[in-house]
Amino acid sequence: MTEHAYPDHERETVHRVIAERRDMRHFAGGEVPS
Repeated sequence: MTEHAYPDHERETVHRVIAERRDMRHFAGGEVPS
């Protein structure tokens, strides 16, 4: 780990939040129309 790196648990939290925001289906109630 470098001096400026985030701890593993904080990195995992950031990745989880990004993944949840990327999946917008829960806002639209299912399939997103194309």
